[in-house]
This record gives sequence, C-alpha cells and structure tokens, in this order.
Amino acid sequence: MQPYYVQSALTKFLTNAGWSVSAELVAKVFRLTTLFALAWVLSLEQYGLVMLSLVLQDIIRMLMRCGSGPQVVQCSKSELLQTLYNGIVLQWILCSLLVIIQMSVGWFASKFYQQPLLFEILWLAAPVYLVFPIVSARVFTITRNNNIAKISTATAIALSFENCIIACSAFFGAGVFSVVFGKYAFAIIWLYLFLKEPTPSINGEFSLNKMKAMFTASCKLVASESAKALKMHTDLLIAGRILSPELLGLYSIARNASIGISQSFVSALDTALFPYLCDINRAKQTNKTKKLLSWLVIFVSVMAVIQSLLVPFYLPMLFGAKWSMAIDSAIWLCYSVIPIAFIDLCCSSFRSLARFKIESVIRCYALIAFIFFLQFFEIHTPLAFAKTMLLANIVIGISIYVLVFVERKYGFLFPTSRTF
Repeated sequence: MQPYYVQSALTKFLTNAGWSVSAELVAKVFRLTTLFALAWVLSLEQYGLVMLSLVLQDIIRMLMRCGSGPQVVQCSKSELLQTLYNGIVLQWILCSLLVIIQMSVGWFASKFYQQPLLFEILWLAAPVYLVFPIVSARVFTITRNNNIAKISTATAIALSFENCIIACSAFFGAGVFSVVFGKYAFAIIWLYLFLKEPTPSINGEFSLNKMKAMFTASCKLVASESAKALKMHTDLLIAGRILSPELLGLYSIARNASIGISQSFVSALDTALFPYLCDINRAKQTNKTKKLLSWLVIFVSVMAVIQSLLVPFYLPMLFGAKWSMAIDSAIWLCYSVIPIAFIDLCCSSFRSLARFKIESVIRCYALIAFIFFLQFFEIHTPLAFAKTMLLANIVIGISIYVLVFVERKYGFLFPTSRTF
C-alpha cells in the first residue's frame, strides 16, 4: 500500500493533469479557431509566412524554460530562498538575451527564407520577453506549491485572448502582423493575472557560487530545450526551405490539425507531471515513477489512434474543403506523438532528479537523429514529410528506450541516475 503522502501527491497530480488538459483544450479551441480564421483570410503564401514566424517564436519562447524555474521547483526546502533570489536575477538576464536572440534570428531567417517581412514580425514582437520576469517569482512559487490549476487557468485565459486578438487583427487587415498584436496581448494579460497574486518572500542573498551553479544548470537546460524546440519544428523549417509556399501551407494545416493538437495535450500532462515528480523525489518515494510513465504513454497512444480516425471528419469541417488534400498527411502525423510523448516524459523524470546533463544528451541525440532522417530521405511532398517524421520518431523512441533500459539495469552510463 502506498504511503499517505504519495497517495495525496498522486491525487494532486491527477487533479492538476485534469486542470492542465482542460486549460489546454480551451486554448486549443481558440487556436484552431484562429487558424481557421487565418486560413480563410490570408493567402497561402501569407499563411505559410505566419506559420513560419510562429514556429521561430515558439522555439525562442521555449528557451524561457531554461531559466531558474525548474531549479526553484526542484530544489529542497532549505535551498528555496537562496535559489529563488538568485533565480530572479538569472531570469532577467535570460529574458534580456532572448530579445537580442529573436531580433538576430529575425534578420538571419529573413535572409535564409528570402522573406523580408519575417524580420519585421520577429523584431516587433521581441520586446515582449521583458514582461515575464516581473512576475516570475510568483509563477515559480505557485508551480512549486503544485497549484497547477492556477497556472493552467491563467495560461488558458492569456492564450485565448492572444488568439482572439490575432483573429480580429487579421479580419481588420493586419495581415501577417496580426501575430505581433497577439503576442503583446498575451503578455499584458499574463502580467495582469499574476500581479494580483501575493508576492512571495524573497529573503535570500546574492551568492556568486550559487549563481554559477544555477547558470551551469541553465546551460544544460538550454541545450535540452533548444534541442526539443528544434526537433519539434525542424520538419517545418526544412519544409519552408524546399517546398513551395502552397505546399508549405498545406503541410502546416496537416501539422496543426494532427500532432499540433496531440502534442499540446502531452505538454499539458508534462506540466502537471514535473512538480509531482519533484514532490515524490523530495519524499524519497520514486518506485512508482516507471509505472506511472508507462500508463501515460499508453493513454497518449490510445488518444493518437482515436485522433487519426477523426481527422478526415474535423479537418475539412474546421479549415474548409480546400484543405482536404492535407488529410492523409495529418493521419500519419497523428501517430508521431506516441514516441514523442515517451521522450518528453522520460526527460521530465530526469529533470525532476536534477539530472539535467542526461536530459540534454537525450534531447540532442533525438535532434541529430531526426535531422539525419529528414536529410537522408528525398522529401518533396507533405505526405512524404509526414511518413518520414513517423519513421524517424519511432526509431529514435526505441533507441532511447534501450538506452534507459540499459541504464536502469546496469547503471554504468549515468551512475547517479539509477532511481529512474
């Protein structure tokens, strides 16, 4: 029989997962409505450009997860005040760097894709990152306290408002710049919602040694999150280079209508899972981790099968008959979420143990192998991209499973991580 603490933590996880998935469902409905609106209002070339700008911004935005947040959530109670104090300083540094990074990426991407408007979109949206450190201490503390319901609700509200602004801006003629208005709308709502929360006690003191340790951990997280974000969008980035604007728009629709939906639910589960794993690790109760992760992967697999059966019905209904050619690609893409979910949940488990190096190794291997697959095969159509994605993710998922199995059985690869 499980100890009461573990039962309580598991109940909290299931509740948080429900909140997180529900919030993601609300946000996804608004996102699909926005994509539906953009698909009707914009031309195929404009739609492809908007999707490309959103992909690049998503990749850069994910680097915010490389800051002090995971370390504040994962650290012991005795280290909390000092970690939080130094973490806020680190968060301001990170977000300032993200502004510079996005502007630089905008310039490079506009040259690479020969789309001058891409630079303007990314440059105008870059200052948004300076808003988030203002409420970082509140967000980190709420997450550590396992109050994912509050985080999920705020995220759903902000994302819904962002998508409404994007859709309205597009209808009123903002064109590709509608995404810029949406990003600022999200930041304003996020700031408003968390400024109402009580300010946590930050009585720590600046420590150079602590900052160095946190910076080293953040560098490992940067490698992990960068590899994750790039892998998540590499296919679209490569497609943007070799497909015509029309085919890129078709592939984007297939992607958004399939793995774009299911991967959001996986991220929602992962959001609820991480603080739960940190709780049971601090309680020295890690024996249930493997079983829980297995059940979550099975759940995602069932969800993927159901989604693939529904794609032929909801894709033309939501996006219009002109996008029906994307149905076959979308069906293949649905199944890619299964190995992706395994990798994400596996890395979340290592992160909860502060094994950031192992996590980054897995992520970087997955990225390199994925790029190899996309470059090895000749891919010239959306359907070919979808099939190659599925094959690549299956091979990568199996190889990582073997790696983790060998580690758990023999422990000679990463000797300090055998609790996984």
